[in-house]
Amino acid sequence: MAWQATAQDMDTAKAMGVNIRQVVNLNFLIASAIAAVAGILTAINYNSVLPTMGSVPAYKMFAIVVLGGMGSIPGTIAAGLIIGMAETIMSAYFGFIMPRDAIAFSAMILILIFRPEGLFARAR
Repeated sequence: MAWQATAQDMDTAKAMGVNIRQVVNLNFLIASAIAAVAGILTAINYNSVLPTMGSVPAYKMFAIVVLGGMGSIPGTIAAGLIIGMAETIMSAYFGFIMPRDAIAFSAMILILIFRPEGLFARAR
């Protein structure tokens, strides 16, 4: 409940007695541990460690978040499925015409032409 209260309104959570510093530090610790496990598993999978190992997944995550609409969890899920399906279909049918990693940005550009706010943007 402290995490949810801190995420919604830090000042109110602090006024209710939540230790904001401890909540933020714990969130950072958990996120860092998950990232470390992901990095270790990726290094084991590719049998190498490079400083740029996470650049391609980071670019794809950026494209997915922008495509889904900033802050929209259903939009991010839908965008991830759309980009995954687009990559699979395009690489299966068109093969070597376009690199697989460029398909995420192509899908992002095409969809953002018609919906600049993303698929499921929040109402303001």
